[in-house]
This record gives sequence, structure tokens and C-alpha cells, in this order.
Amino acid sequence: MSKPEILVIEDNSLARKVMASQLAGYHVDFVETLTAAKERLEESRYDLCQLIHDVNSQCGSLKSAAGLLKNASPKEAHELLELMIKQAQVLHQKIASYEELLGRQ
Repeated sequence: MSKPEILVIEDNSLARKVMASQLAGYHVDFVETLTAAKERLEESRYDLCQLIHDVNSQCGSLKSAAGLLKNASPKEAHELLELMIKQAQVLHQKIASYEELLGRQ
């Protein structure tokens, strides 16, 4: 059973170190830019690069939405929370689908 090949796009060196420790035991390549990621993707096949990108972008969106809550009216806050719940559910589904992929390898 081979470990998945993971490409992580992250420009923050501390975040890369944290992710590297969390992903210990997997084959992980780190790049800092989308351009570098595209070059790597032309050279190699990765199993989880999309998941890492999705998690980072959706968590960033959730964090931004949470920041808007403090100045939102009750109606706006309700709408924001509903959108955040939907986005979190999509993120959960994506992670679960990759978890299934890992279980099959």
C-alpha cells in the first residue's frame, strides 16, 4: 500500500513546518506559489493537492465571514451563519471523500 503523493501550496514558512509535521509519513512536496505548483503538477502526479488548496481557501473564507459577524445586523449575521454552515458542510464532504480514498489505498 503506497502513501498518497501530496502537493501543498503555502507561502508561509511556519505554516509549512506545521503541515509537514502533521503530514509526517506521507510523501509531501511544498511550493510557495501557484506557478510553482503548476510546474510540479506537469512533472508529477499528486493525490491530495486539490484537498489542501480547498481546505486553505475555504478556511480563509470562513475566517473572513466570521470577521464580518461582529459588525453585522442580526439579519445579516443570520445570513452569514447560514452561508458559513453550508461552506463548512461542503468542506466536510470533501475531506470525507479524501478520507475514503486514503482508506482504499
